[in-house]
Amino acid sequence: MITAIVKFNVPHNIKRTEIETNMRKIAPNFKGVNGLIRKNFIIDDSNQIAGGVYTWKSLREANKFYAQGGKWRKSINDLYGADPEIALFDTPILVDNSSDEILGSS
Repeated sequence: MITAIVKFNVPHNIKRTEIETNMRKIAPNFKGVNGLIRKNFIIDDSNQIAGGVYTWKSLREANKFYAQGGKWRKSINDLYGADPEIALFDTPILVDNSSDEILGSS
């Protein structure tokens, strides 16, 4: 599994309520994304940063989703005028308390 931490700067004229409205509007678009296990939307009010924490089945699927020139990157740029910063991490074990599962352990 892969965890991606994505963040981008939000212009100061865009308030938290607008960011949350945008997040609610686009959230259904992440249902059924190939290889995506989970997405958490995140906001840092004090630094005007928003983004997401994603869990992917594989690096290949994450890289395909985040590809330069892709639809996802364009949507971030269109909404906020920013290019996202993406950090990818190998995730050997995931504890999921909502399903009472530990994933990735053998």
